[in-house]
Amino acid sequence: MKNFKVILWVLIFALIGLLIYQNLHFFLEKPDLSLNLFFLQYQTAKLNNAIIFTGCFLLGILVSYFFSLSGRFRANKAIKNLSTTVDLQVQKISELTRQNEALKAGGSAAHAGNPAGHTEVLDASHRG
Repeated sequence: MKNFKVILWVLIFALIGLLIYQNLHFFLEKPDLSLNLFFLQYQTAKLNNAIIFTGCFLLGILVSYFFSLSGRFRANKAIKNLSTTVDLQVQKISELTRQNEALKAGGSAAHAGNPAGHTEVLDASHRG
């Protein structure tokens, strides 16, 4: 499975490299971007398309990271709450185990003469 993933990633990067190589003239063009808001007009310096695409890709990664932060915080809070619950339950289990051991130890001392734990009631008529 690990080799399959490596081969898959190599193929993906090879296809991306082939795409870039075959369209090198497009990626090396230097168009100028302009923004016209009717009251404000902005024009960028001439940049390669490759730089613009890389910047947009990195900006998209940054935006998706910030959108996922709230989910991460909620998940971390849930993990902390569940860990606290687990710790409390482990403490309760150990307490109950100690109580069970104490009851077993106390019960075996009382029934030392009778290992089955049965008590015998002898009538006066059966005494002999």
